[in-house]
Amino acid sequence: MLKLNYALKTDIPKGAESFYSEKDGKFVLDAELPDVSTLEKTLEKERSARRDAEAKSKSLETKFSHLPDDFDAEKYKSLVDGANGSKDLEKALKEQRESIEKVHIKDIDKLKGELSAKDTLVTTHVKNAELRKAMAEANIAKAFMPAVEAMMSQKIKVEGLDVFLDEKPVTEALKAWANSDDGKHFVQAAVNSGGGASSKAGGGDAKKSMPRSEFALLSPDKQMEVSKSGVTLTE
Repeated sequence: MLKLNYALKTDIPKGAESFYSEKDGKFVLDAELPDVSTLEKTLEKERSARRDAEAKSKSLETKFSHLPDDFDAEKYKSLVDGANGSKDLEKALKEQRESIEKVHIKDIDKLKGELSAKDTLVTTHVKNAELRKAMAEANIAKAFMPAVEAMMSQKIKVEGLDVFLDEKPVTEALKAWANSDDGKHFVQAAVNSGGGASSKAGGGDAKKSMPRSEFALLSPDKQMEVSKSGVTLTE
């Protein structure tokens, strides 16, 4: 199995030199490995902002739930002095409360919707970054990475700053899957080994393709069957 990097070029398995490029004194596998730590920090920052905003909204709602936006002490005093009995005063205050509550509810719902959208976007980026990193470490063939991503992305869960696949860290879970009968067909074949998956089509057969959206609608068994057949996913 190929490693992510080698200290010396001579350490790279024969025939696999083209998959590596020299960087910072090491020979690194040519694969996109996003900075997951940055995305995780962004996720926590957005969630912290959401908690602070919700706490502030609740505090304001409690503090001003009985007062209109244009509350004026003198006008309020005149209202109390000129009210024809307690029923008139109670009615006036009730109307004011209902009016201000409607305004606050709309603002709070809008704020929650915006924070939810941001949280979903950051979570999606964290999932994708962690999965791509795990696929590289599990030595998944480049040709099969889109298919594996489509199969696994819905199974990944983000809990706080931790990312899980089947209740295990993503890298650990994906490596176990890659060593199973179901996943071994997606692993990059060892050079000159003659077995496993290959990122190049062989035998002269024309490559087949399928839209990613159509692939996502297939059952897990059908997705596995399609991926093993060498179908390339397109956007």
